Amino acid sequence: MNLIQARGFLLGSIPFAEADRIAQLYTLQLGKVKAVVKGVRKPRSRLASAMDLFTESSFSLHKRAHSDLYVLAQAKVLHRRSELKADFPTLPSLRVLADMLGKAIH
Repeated sequence: MNLIQARGFLLGSIPFAEADRIAQLYTLQLGKVKAVVKGVRKPRSRLASAMDLFTESSFSLHKRAHSDLYVLAQAKVLHRRSELKADFPTLPSLRVLADMLGKAIH
């Protein structure tokens, strides 16, 4: 299994299965990708901190065979961007910006 190292951030995610999510990531190396993040909805998940909106992270991904989905193996938070999330009125604007980026980037 070849791991691909990529740096980027989360644009959004949707629940998948019991404890997983499908995350839409924007990375410098791969552009916009979708990745299955296994176990991220469990209370003690190590990947949960990297799955916060606009948190810049380093991702280790591998491509699923015969699919356009990647699987997120590891994530390391590089910059939390807490100043963006500290002010409650900015949160809806961040969500709208993430949705617009997700639709505009191919």
